[in-house]
Amino acid sequence: MELTGSTFEGVPHRGAIEMEGKGKYTFPNGDVYVGEFKDGKFHGEGVLHIADKGRFVGHWDRGRVVDGEYYFADGLKAEKDDWDYCTKADRRFYSEREEGIKPAGQSKHTNSGILPSIPQGCFDTGTSYFDPSTGNLHDYSGVILRKASQAEADWIVLNCRMQR
Repeated sequence: MELTGSTFEGVPHRGAIEMEGKGKYTFPNGDVYVGEFKDGKFHGEGVLHIADKGRFVGHWDRGRVVDGEYYFADGLKAEKDDWDYCTKADRRFYSEREEGIKPAGQSKHTNSGILPSIPQGCFDTGTSYFDPSTGNLHDYSGVILRKASQAEADWIVLNCRMQR
């Protein structure tokens, strides 16, 4: 695990600390799995905590998800069917439904209410920003993710918030 930058905390098994039984596996990016392991893989019940995003509570079989449920950081449970948050019919975030909607001009642009810093003239897509002068999508730290297709660029310019 020294090579990957990850760590494992668990009960000694067969004379050494191996990924077997109950334990905690921390990924280099800060994500953490707490649960059961078998032969070095997620196996049984466990919770995968995704840093600053949410958690997946599930059941694994030899490293593969069998079933489970995802909860966003604000507590909203993700639903495969009947999803009605941030849709064309109702664009409110879960937190806006819970806390109420603010007056016009003060509504949220993100669920947290914190707008990421993006360069002037660029468009905030919610997960990255689009620079129309280059046609590139960037992560919020400025790293280029990829070139946007023309259809994607047209949609972003029409629908996303521009930093003025």
